[in-house]
Amino acid sequence: MAIINDGVLNKKVQRVIDDQKRAALKQALERGQREIERRARASAYVRADGRIIVRAGENSVVDNRQLPRMPQGSCIIIPDEIYQSLRVVADVTNEKTMEVPFYLTGYNSGQTVYIDGFNADTSANQNNVSATFSEQLTQEMFDFAKAAKPGENKALVHGHTHPRIGHAERGYLNYSIGDIDAYIKMHYDFPEINGKINVLGCLLTGGNFNFVFFDGNDMYRFDDVFVKNSQGELKKLPAFGPDIIALKYAQHRGLQNS
Repeated sequence: MAIINDGVLNKKVQRVIDDQKRAALKQALERGQREIERRARASAYVRADGRIIVRAGENSVVDNRQLPRMPQGSCIIIPDEIYQSLRVVADVTNEKTMEVPFYLTGYNSGQTVYIDGFNADTSANQNNVSATFSEQLTQEMFDFAKAAKPGENKALVHGHTHPRIGHAERGYLNYSIGDIDAYIKMHYDFPEINGKINVLGCLLTGGNFNFVFFDGNDMYRFDDVFVKNSQGELKKLPAFGPDIIALKYAQHRGLQNS
């Protein structure tokens, strides 16, 4: 039986511990660097006309004008049955003044993203501050991502709503820094998603269907979003525009300028 000197054993154990500490430190530094880069990218969209519109931490408003547009020809197509479901979600949002989380699934062909799946959580535990994804919704999204295979061009849309509270142009019509940060985080930090599927964001607010996509370098907006009826006809939906509900109300009241 070999006899191991306690001093030698202690040195070996210490080397293992030191190696583990160095590895843990390296991982922590890498996570910290990713966090810094993610925050820097998200914060780049706060500025409008050289100034910050609102400073409120993760709720800082992202000026829609600072989001570059997707290349010409890029669009989102939503079937009518899912469009009707999204309208119901939008109605619940405004009636109960709460944010509602939802997700969409689909696939992209060329520059077009076709939506073919939907689920949402309109339960009473939601609030008007943030849309909280339930464990079930989160699991369903990750199950979709895990089942996807490289080359299938699957798309997952992480969505939520904003009720009509406060200022339109400087508030509920816009994404927040926290929203943008979450999409960037999904792109980088989840191996189930990264490199397998395209992750998009969607904000339903003021009658607008605001879709965004992060390609690893920048966050782009889709200006062309369509609903497709049973006859295959396409109708363009509002995207990144003014509050459609407010405009219709103004027109009804005779307050809309000609």
